[in-house]
Amino acid sequence: MTPISFMNRSGGPVSLWLRYHKIPFENLLVIYDDHDLPRGRLRIREDGSAGGHRGIEDIIRLSGGERFLRLKIGIRGDREASNLADQVLSPIPKSLVDQVERIVSTAADAAEGITSGNLIATMNKYNVLAIAQ
Repeated sequence: MTPISFMNRSGGPVSLWLRYHKIPFENLLVIYDDHDLPRGRLRIREDGSAGGHRGIEDIIRLSGGERFLRLKIGIRGDREASNLADQVLSPIPKSLVDQVERIVSTAADAAEGITSGNLIATMNKYNVLAIAQ
């Protein structure tokens, strides 16, 4: 099942997917971009507020609360984006492709650690790691 909604309206598809597959809400892992973190920084959390992320706000509102796993991937660059929507919806600049590939690979490793049941060890490893620029 692939949702065709916008990221800001993720709550409906996520809620339906969880119910369809009979997955407890607390087993949900959401991986998403976070402009509050520097590019390449990962942050794993067990719960918390949306922090201004509209897609996460929608998931919280429609899916059952704030208690679900999150893997945040920092996207903030050296300069403040004049339009955040343009930044996150634009193609990745060629100069950043190698770095983004390393970030995605590391985030995938972190997700594997989370889903294998090693949450605390994974948090200790990746919440302090700054991926090489």
